[in-house]
Amino acid sequence: MYTFKSNPKPEIFRAYDIRGLVDKHLFADDYFSIGYVFGKRVLESGESKVVIARDVRPSSKPFSEALIAGLNACGLKVIDLGEVPTPVLNYATKSVSTAGLMVTGSHNPKSYNGLKMILKKEVPTSEEIQSLKNELLKVTPPKVHNIEKNYEAMDILPAYIGEMVERLPIARQMKVVVDAGNGVGGVLAPSLYEALDMEVIPLYCKPDGDFPNHHPNPGDPDNLVDLIHAVKKHQAELGLAFDGDGDRLGVVTPKGEIIWPDQVLLWMTKYLVAQDRQPKVVFDVKCEQYLEDEMLAWGAIPIMWKTGHSLIRAKIKSSKAAIGGEMSGHMFLPFFWYDFDDAFAAGAVVLKMLSEQQDTIDECLNFIPKRFCTPERVISVPEEKKFSIVNAFKEKIVFKDATVSQIDGVRVNFKDGWFLVRASNTTSALTVRISAITKARLQELQDLLNYELQQFDSNIKIG
Repeated sequence: MYTFKSNPKPEIFRAYDIRGLVDKHLFADDYFSIGYVFGKRVLESGESKVVIARDVRPSSKPFSEALIAGLNACGLKVIDLGEVPTPVLNYATKSVSTAGLMVTGSHNPKSYNGLKMILKKEVPTSEEIQSLKNELLKVTPPKVHNIEKNYEAMDILPAYIGEMVERLPIARQMKVVVDAGNGVGGVLAPSLYEALDMEVIPLYCKPDGDFPNHHPNPGDPDNLVDLIHAVKKHQAELGLAFDGDGDRLGVVTPKGEIIWPDQVLLWMTKYLVAQDRQPKVVFDVKCEQYLEDEMLAWGAIPIMWKTGHSLIRAKIKSSKAAIGGEMSGHMFLPFFWYDFDDAFAAGAVVLKMLSEQQDTIDECLNFIPKRFCTPERVISVPEEKKFSIVNAFKEKIVFKDATVSQIDGVRVNFKDGWFLVRASNTTSALTVRISAITKARLQELQDLLNYELQQFDSNIKIG
């Protein structure tokens, strides 16, 4: 039996979803309560059922059960997909044409969990997520005794795989290593790519929410070391890595090079341009400057936008873009697939593009300009200071021979490099990225940015 909580920990209501430390910020009663309030919204939208799914973290099953109880308490039918990746949940909301909830900690440490939401075919805005917190205070609590269970299990993986095989045919068989990092992507990746006629070498595809081999976050190069080794060992043409819930992609080559998400996006753009298209392409402020330069030269239409998968998704829809993505690995492919972020579809498109060439992937990507860049640096600062530091930096900055973008934080573009400083929407931190055409210039820009930020907080240090 669950207890309705009108005042969950406020810090679980994040910019894009619900997220927090299990048994410190997040409890089963929170899922019951949020499920009930979310369910009220579903009913108000005219729908009578909701699709749910979960990742493989130890807390996800009991949290999912609490969520089902909350949804049932407000009179909704629940369709449970079980342990499947977030893109499959998104696919189900399209197929069943209803709302969806995903119990997942995504790429966060195993001590975390969370909740992703789809309502009226959209990801809720930050304001809508915050309003859930207010509704919890106002709503009349449900009677928790004798909740009538209205529940149906559904296996939607065959339909998902079947449609992708039909829509994304691949020209030739290739050997590919897929690394699910013991996340929920392991229930899908091997069977999907085998259905696409690939020779698949599975790596860490057995789901295990303790993530015993490496953390399922392909944005961290340390988590790609084993995949790079496996691609070389098995002489594969490609390696694909997925995050904990399967909506972020990593790609590695036989030479051990990491193909970063902005480079994948640029390759997809070139592929579309070669088909006599002029695609609109949305990407976030963390991506390389050469995306805009190359796309403009090709006749494509680049659109730089704010970081955040829900923000990118909304911008793709409003601009009617063909594709879009984030440096974090979220890829949206409405031209090829659907409008939600789907790492498995992105992997299939990469394989499709490569299969239509006789060159290796390293040769296919020779057109990408060489740059020296930092990974995304996360600098811890007090929550109450992160936005004030960025705002103060905005007001102060004056750089000769540079252009400044304030789409999201502060991005300063020079002829020979750029840097970005922004407040994280998900943690108490600043995020920083720096890029330049030489190592020496990269160090100069890092030193410059260090100096400037230390004027506002002497404890800040990049690198």
